[in-house]
Amino acid sequence: AMEALLTGAPLIALGRELIMEPDWVAKVAKGREAEIATTLSKRDQRRLVIPDPLWQGIMGTPGWFPVMD
Repeated sequence: AMEALLTGAPLIALGRELIMEPDWVAKVAKGREAEIATTLSKRDQRRLVIPDPLWQGIMGTPGWFPVMD
């Protein structure tokens, strides 16, 4: 995100990242970027409280989210 801002981009979209890592902003603010989740597991739906329709879209759209087995 910082690299994108440095290019002069006026806005950075983080929707996908916030779904995978709800604590993204807090971790960045605390300098804990290394702890940010960058993939989903097929078992993460319940933990992340992702509604069924969105989860089905994530699982059914190859390449939209990085999903690990």
